[in-house]
Amino acid sequence: MPINRSPPLTATTKLSLTTPVLAPLQHSSSVPNIASEDREKRPECDIPNITQRNKRKCLDLDLDTQHDNQISVFMSEMKTMFLEFKEQQDKKIEKIYTSIEEIKAQNVTIQSTVTFLSQNYDALQDRINQLETQLVTERETNLLHLQKLEDNLEKMERGARSTCVEIRNIPVKPQESKESLAAMVTRIGRQWMAELKIQLPVVRYECNNVNIKDNLFDMSTRSSRYCKAFADGLGRFTGGTVSIHVREGARPVFMRARPLALALREPVERALAQIQRDGILSPVERSDCATPIVPVVKKDGNIRICAV
Repeated sequence: MPINRSPPLTATTKLSLTTPVLAPLQHSSSVPNIASEDREKRPECDIPNITQRNKRKCLDLDLDTQHDNQISVFMSEMKTMFLEFKEQQDKKIEKIYTSIEEIKAQNVTIQSTVTFLSQNYDALQDRINQLETQLVTERETNLLHLQKLEDNLEKMERGARSTCVEIRNIPVKPQESKESLAAMVTRIGRQWMAELKIQLPVVRYECNNVNIKDNLFDMSTRSSRYCKAFADGLGRFTGGTVSIHVREGARPVFMRARPLALALREPVERALAQIQRDGILSPVERSDCATPIVPVVKKDGNIRICAV
């Protein structure tokens, strides 16, 4: 039965952790080959106790280099992985910092809002307290006024009772009203005046002559006295200058002319010309204020110019 040599220590310590190297076990004769040398030197003889021992060949130096390369690759991969992990963590931390800053800003806004609301609440509470105090004071004042009015009313009622006469046992009529009761009081008063012999002075007037005039108003006398007022044509005010006052901030209004029927154009033009000749209106080139005229047809067919 052949005996296998255990593998060397250097081969196991330099193997990679991730990619194990499986080297095939090769058996070879150990060096020096004592059995072959003895056979060459010594004469051939049957030696039954001498056997050939096989063992695994030693690894070359290339295996060490390959192990070093694998370790360096593994280290570079680990380094790359850690760098990527670091970048991911940095991004997450940056997002966390941004969220924290936003939360801080929101907290500041909320704090200012809460402060503002609390101040307004305190102000409203103070105002409510003032109004309640004022209401209590006004209520007390009103109660005092009502008490005074009730006292005055009671005094007036007492004074009225002392100057009033109560009439009782008046028979009820089927159709009784306030006027009939008032008339009854008047009749009772007259009876008392007769019973008490109270006489009022009587004033008498006599009318002996009544004349009726046919013409109570003499137009000729009035027209001769106020001839200017009853003269033909239009009058004119000569008492002074008249000023028209408008309220402060009033803006002028310009209204365009209204459409006029074709049949009324010529009569309206004649009426306007007559008004200009009478000196009532005068033409102007422009004006800030304007209002349309209203032509009214008379019974005789003439036109009367009216303004809105």
